This record gives sequence, structure tokens and C-alpha cells, in this order.
Amino acid sequence: MPSPSAKARAIDLEWIRVALHDLSQPLTALECLLYINTLPPHGVGRAQAGPEVLQQTMAEALLECTRMMRMVRTMQERILPECEPSTDQSLPVEKT
Repeated sequence: MPSPSAKARAIDLEWIRVALHDLSQPLTALECLLYINTLPPHGVGRAQAGPEVLQQTMAEALLECTRMMRMVRTMQERILPECEPSTDQSLPVEKT
């Protein structure tokens, strides 16, 4: 049985690079969505902000979180195949 360090070296580094890039995209989107909701109600781009806009923005942020969790699970399965798969504990998300 190969040692954990031998397994780590055997991981395809190109796959890791792509996976990290793919993970950074929804993380950046989430960061922007959360930042937008810290702006004053009538700040730039927020002239029509109201409860509906906030709800829509938060739904989009939740979708980005779901995307990231899916990618993390894929990385866990690929990098740590000996671990039992985690149960999906994410909240149900409705696409809007």
C-alpha cells in the first residue's frame, strides 16, 4: 500500500491547478454579491434595492456556495479517496 505522501505526489498537479481556478470563480462571485449587500441602500447600482433585490442577491450567493461545496467534494474524493464520502448537508436551493 502506497504511503500518504506517495499518494499526494501522484495527484495530477494540472488537475489541482484547474480545480483551484474553478473554485476561485464562484468564490469571487460570492465575494462580490456579499459586498454589494454592504453598500448603502442608494449607493452605486443600488437605486432600486429593496427586499426583492436582497432576496435575489442572497439566492445567487447561496447558489455560488453550492457550486463551491460541489467542487470541494470533488476535490476531496479525488485527493482523499480513502475517506468516506461526506453526506450532503447543503440546504436545498431553488433556481431563480
